[in-house]
Amino acid sequence: MIKYLVHSPVREIEPNIYSSVEYSIKATYDRKARLYELLVGNFLYNKIMWGTRPGDYVHYAKEVLSTCQGSVVDIGCGGLIQTSSLYAARPAFTVLADLSLEMLRIGKHRLLQHRSRLPHHVTFLQADAFGLPFHDGAVDNVVSFGMLHLFDNKTAFIKEFLRILKKGGSFHITSLTNDRSFSRAYIRFLQRNNEFATAMSSTEIIGLFLAQDCRIQHYTIGSMVFISGIK
Repeated sequence: MIKYLVHSPVREIEPNIYSSVEYSIKATYDRKARLYELLVGNFLYNKIMWGTRPGDYVHYAKEVLSTCQGSVVDIGCGGLIQTSSLYAARPAFTVLADLSLEMLRIGKHRLLQHRSRLPHHVTFLQADAFGLPFHDGAVDNVVSFGMLHLFDNKTAFIKEFLRILKKGGSFHITSLTNDRSFSRAYIRFLQRNNEFATAMSSTEIIGLFLAQDCRIQHYTIGSMVFISGIK
């Protein structure tokens, strides 16, 4: 089905993993995928550094995915550490997209732990978040958990996922912020190591969406803002 949604060729580079980039590239997170997996699911790390709990992310993902009718594209799906069971149970067409091939491999393995074989309606796609291969207005819902803070040009990322979203379609985004003083200090450390882009407050991030004339709802836990909206 994915071939009917895209405007540029996609090719299968591994069983059940497709790519829309011109060649197999090494994403920043390829060599750090396992470390990232350890941190993102660690209770103490999230509580101390961000003022959140892994369960907060799972709860949000479960809530929003249960409301998504039709196709879903998850931009920056990572290794599905918090979403694999949700996608394994979801019956509608789903594209799990990430630039990191290693993350996609981890996600595929994790999904197979829930099912004896990959669901036919789930597609793994290596893709650039700033050049998604989908036609304008091709998908019903877009989700992106914990990706926005990794980009300096956040507006370009927002415009790109809104481009592929149908009019009236829903989007659900989470992003780390610099709302907490402890988090701000940690963000400066991450920035020195090229692990965090331009830092913004939750108010500033919300303003980026309002500037696109979107209807949104939002809430904040610690240094994480949760945003849902309609195009």
